[in-house]
Amino acid sequence: MKSIANENGYYLILPDGGPAIEWRGVVGQMKYEIWILIIFFVLLVPTVLLIFQRRMSPAVGKGTGTANEDGNRIFWPDFIKYNGSYYLYEEKECRKMDVAEELGEIREKSSEDRREAYDFEASRLETGTELYRIRGVMDDSQLAAKREETYKVYEMVSDEEFYKNLSEGE
Repeated sequence: MKSIANENGYYLILPDGGPAIEWRGVVGQMKYEIWILIIFFVLLVPTVLLIFQRRMSPAVGKGTGTANEDGNRIFWPDFIKYNGSYYLYEEKECRKMDVAEELGEIREKSSEDRREAYDFEASRLETGTELYRIRGVMDDSQLAAKREETYKVYEMVSDEEFYKNLSEGE
């Protein structure tokens, strides 16, 4: 067997005593490049669409969804209501040695049809989750909620800031 290139750039395989067989020329190379483009777009387009869909929807990732009286969904941030004030989880944690006295426990999760929460209500914590003061914080500006071996730290926010963190979606 012999392999040679003809005048068109095709590689030919010449079997002993038989006709020339095209192996991988310009047409073969074009098929390879087309497949690479197809694979690229099949992977790229869904990824880009998912990214833009998440960015375009203000409610994604903000909290748990519930419906209000208009039938729209309210997306609660991760919050606790204690002593008339709202506390938002700010991605901080503390240890057992950082907590002081127990204040009580979560009595219920956020309702599906209310925008107003009651004391000892939370959006993401389970009923019965214990709430604590944090050692060294005298003004209740932060609370701790027990989560397995650590404690989630919630910071007090104004009502205006809390409601600003709510978003409605369809």
